[in-house]
Amino acid sequence: MKLTILGTGNAKVTKCYNTCFVLNKDKEYFMIDGGGGNTILKQLEDAGISWKEISTIFVTHKHIDHLLGIIWMLRMYCQGMARGQFGGEVTIYGHDEVISLLKQMAEQLLSRTDVRACYMPQNYEDLLEPDRTPVDFLSVTGDKEETTRIRTYLGSMKYTVDEMNAPMSELSGGQKAKVLLLKLSLSGADVLILDEPTRNFSPLSGPVIRAILRQYRGAILSISHDRKYIEEVCTAVYQLTPGGLVRMETEKQQCDRNGQD
Repeated sequence: MKLTILGTGNAKVTKCYNTCFVLNKDKEYFMIDGGGGNTILKQLEDAGISWKEISTIFVTHKHIDHLLGIIWMLRMYCQGMARGQFGGEVTIYGHDEVISLLKQMAEQLLSRTDVRACYMPQNYEDLLEPDRTPVDFLSVTGDKEETTRIRTYLGSMKYTVDEMNAPMSELSGGQKAKVLLLKLSLSGADVLILDEPTRNFSPLSGPVIRAILRQYRGAILSISHDRKYIEEVCTAVYQLTPGGLVRMETEKQQCDRNGQD
């Protein structure tokens, strides 16, 4: 039996992950709690464990530092099933309250066919194809008009001609992030889920990225500490507290309210 500790038991840590570990014997994996967010996926990857190998999960209770990572695991399972990429079985044990909450989420994730969502994690490089060029990666039909449009988009995002034609493995982290973000915005998805979307962008690229996301016609759910991004792109801001989500005012909303007063 092997024990892999993916996170400390201290809920308030800021420099490492929290509250999650895995037991395994050969290829049978048993996860206890999921920590506080989508970093669970990176923790598993760094430990050499695929989320698809986790067949049994025990959630001790519904505190956010135990539960949020499980929600991301549930999302991976449900998306995998919907796309025909996961056909295994997963058993989740926990208190009635926990199971009821997870069941509701699973039903929503599996039943919605009218809404298409795309996700950009912090560890986004696994979603790219390193041997393809940005133009090739963004292309759907490959026709001349589409290629011209893609090159125009990339040029507006400060790509040189050489970068447009280079394998993505040779690009900087910021340039890779811009390719994926552009791919998502052109995908036709109704909802974009973005985890710190501007963290790898240079000051020159930031305004272009914010403009693209402002023009996006669907909904955007994101986690960000970037004040300019929050002010220019977001229409509603929530803070995650131990008691749940709390609606916050943006600086612009505060100024507008003070001006009215």
